[in-house]
Amino acid sequence: MATEANWPWEVELVANPDRVLSAAERIGSSCDHAILDRCQRWFNLAREGIANRIPQARIVDLGPDGPA
Repeated sequence: MATEANWPWEVELVANPDRVLSAAERIGSSCDHAILDRCQRWFNLAREGIANRIPQARIVDLGPDGPA
């Protein structure tokens, strides 16, 4: 998908991704709140996937800022 859209994505497999994601300056994507709490920038890929693939899904925002 990234190749078709000409996105310059890179994939790196590491033994301890938590440490790498937490320290990354780029946008991180994870479902682990401990990682997201430490990331400088992050994107909720799971929510985006559900919203795009299952438009009838009911998404409840449990974040501190209330409903999205």
